[in-house]
This record gives sequence, structure tokens and C-alpha cells, in this order.
Amino acid sequence: MLDKINVSKHFDDTMSFTEMSSHILEDDYKDSYYNVYMKGALIGMALDIRLRELSGGRMGILDLMKKLGEKYGKDKPFNDEELIPTIVELTYPEIQDFFDTYVTGNTPIPYYEFFEKAGLEEKGIMTEVGYLIKGQTTPYVRPNQQTGEIVFREDIELNSFLKSLGIKGGDVLKSVNGKDYNIQNIYDLIMETQNWEVDAPITMTVLRDGEELKLEGTIVTPMDIDKGLVEDQNADSAQIELRHAWLKG
Repeated sequence: MLDKINVSKHFDDTMSFTEMSSHILEDDYKDSYYNVYMKGALIGMALDIRLRELSGGRMGILDLMKKLGEKYGKDKPFNDEELIPTIVELTYPEIQDFFDTYVTGNTPIPYYEFFEKAGLEEKGIMTEVGYLIKGQTTPYVRPNQQTGEIVFREDIELNSFLKSLGIKGGDVLKSVNGKDYNIQNIYDLIMETQNWEVDAPITMTVLRDGEELKLEGTIVTPMDIDKGLVEDQNADSAQIELRHAWLKG
């Protein structure tokens, strides 16, 4: 879900979700279509937490879907303008505010406020990442469009694997295990990393300050500090109960 939050930030987070869905085929909106897969899931997550909060943990989004399935179904469609009032009728009056604010409205969802309701907080934790990409959106390399070279980034911390090999920000990647790489075949390298095995030997040749260096070592699991959700040790009983209902109910 944190990945979805990060990806959704690349879109206009103030755009009304219902407005976007109504006009998604138009030029001003069509580039936001992929955000349906991000923010759509995030709306569902936030709605689930809110339902659990209002019901004392007894009702979640799956319960709502079951009620909607009983009311409608494959042989009984619904009219768009009637759906949200029906959801409110099947749940709680406060859910109208949720839709008015975050779905039909243009207010970005304060995700971490919802996580806080469930006694979760954001912290930097060591997590496994890709050899050349952190998560879905943060590569450790950048292309030099003028020269066609692959350059290790200087503006972010490199992962543990790259550090162990001696890679530094600003290094230009020339080859890996004797195979030359540039921006023309960078995706071949990314795909190849999926077959790398821990403890296998590896050699990277880089250009640093005009000098070509051969860096030799072994492949290790790439780790990096990333933002993650952990249990808030100061959470009260209500937050803990809500978290258990949300994640395990």
C-alpha cells in the first residue's frame, strides 16, 4: 500500500475521483487512468479503516461489498448517482463525509492519519530492495541522454550491495561480468539482475573521474532504509483493537 501511495503522488492528488472516472476518455484526464489502480485501492483501504472505526471493528469493506451484492448483483445494476447514497444508507451517516471529502471532493486522503487510527506509524526501516531499483519508483541509476551512459545517482543513498562492491555516486557503468551496458540495453541488465544469486561472484567495470575501474566482489542481498509502517508502541487500546479488527478481522 505504501508503494501505491508513492506512485499515486505522481498524479494530481487533488483531482476528484468521481470527476476523473466520468471524464477518463477525455484528453485532460486520460493520463490519470493508471491512478485508478493506485488511488482506487487506497480509497478502499481508507474506507475500510473508517468503517472499522465507526463500527467498533465489526464492519469492514468486505461486509459492505456483501451488502451491495445482496442489494444489486449481476441481474440488477445500479445508477451511478444512487450508489454513494446507498452505501451511506447501508453503513453510517459519517461515511457521506468521507465520500464528499475524498472521493467526489478534491481533498487528498491523509493516509498516515488513517494509519494512526490503527496504531501504526511511519519509520525508516531496513528492507530488501532491488539491485538497481528501490521499490517501483526509485532507480539507483540515471541515464545520461547526451552520452548514452548509465550513471549511478549521487542524490540518493546507494543500497548495501552497491556499497559493498565499491560503487560511488557519479560512477559511470561500463560493463557487468564482461558485458557492456548503456541506456540502449539497460532493461536487459535490470531483467538479468532477477537471476542473480547471492554469494555468486560479480565484476562491474565503471568509469570514475576519467579512470576505468574494475570492481570485484560477491552478490549480496541489497538492503536499504525505506519508509515503512510499524506498530506504534504508544498506541492506546482503542487503536490496537482497531488495528486487529482491520488487519485480522
